[in-house]
Amino acid sequence: MKPTLFETIVLSCFLSLFSTTSLAQRNLDTLRFQYAVKCICGVAEPPTMAAGKYFTATNIHNPTDQTVVFWHKVAIAAPAKGGPISKFMADTLRGDQAMELDCREVQTQLRQSKILTGAFLKGFLVIESPIQLDVEGVYSAAGKTGMIETLELERVSARRMERVPGALPDLTLSSACWFGDSVTVCIVNQGKADAPASTTTLKFSNGTIVKLPTPPIVAGKTVCLPHVAAPGSCFRPDCYVTVTVDSDNVIPESDESNNTSIEICIG
Repeated sequence: MKPTLFETIVLSCFLSLFSTTSLAQRNLDTLRFQYAVKCICGVAEPPTMAAGKYFTATNIHNPTDQTVVFWHKVAIAAPAKGGPISKFMADTLRGDQAMELDCREVQTQLRQSKILTGAFLKGFLVIESPIQLDVEGVYSAAGKTGMIETLELERVSARRMERVPGALPDLTLSSACWFGDSVTVCIVNQGKADAPASTTTLKFSNGTIVKLPTPPIVAGKTVCLPHVAAPGSCFRPDCYVTVTVDSDNVIPESDESNNTSIEICIG
């Protein structure tokens, strides 16, 4: 027996829910800001530095209400020559979350990249992000007693990365599925580059506005957002909703003209 039109729409929306995916590959088209945090770790002896044990802890805070995927690597400063560089690793922070990368994480990242260091290392922890973050280096050192002798904090400024000409993402509404008086919107990235996190805004015909955090979307993939109940006063007798993807206009796209669509639920 052939499925009804309603069953077909429900099945389509249900399958779309399982296409949600996260940013899986580092893509220069989506990364805008870079931070180079000085990193000093381990036991030093003269003449490299004053004798003592040095520690670096990098604190990273996401000041937005959006989830962000950022990348980091370690660049070793070798004596009188360029040093080895680790592979990039990805981490995720939800809105207003903070995390710390200390000397243990630096050593782990170097080991995973098969880079061996001695008891002391100097270099940079390099962070790349699609949005501006709060990044601060916390430096401490201990002497012969093993107790802390110095502590310093350094706020690290962002460097804007030059965009390499090439592919861009293109976000647009894929579908808006109504289930009774609730609507589920699915966003597709039909561009050729991954899209970072953004915001999708729903404006109902009675004036109600709902903002939905939208996760990163890989090129060619679709993400369905949590369903939203339409306000009862919207139905007169029909309810219209205007859907705007990337409503804060934070993502450069190959086509900026297809970000807004109007959908209707027959009352």
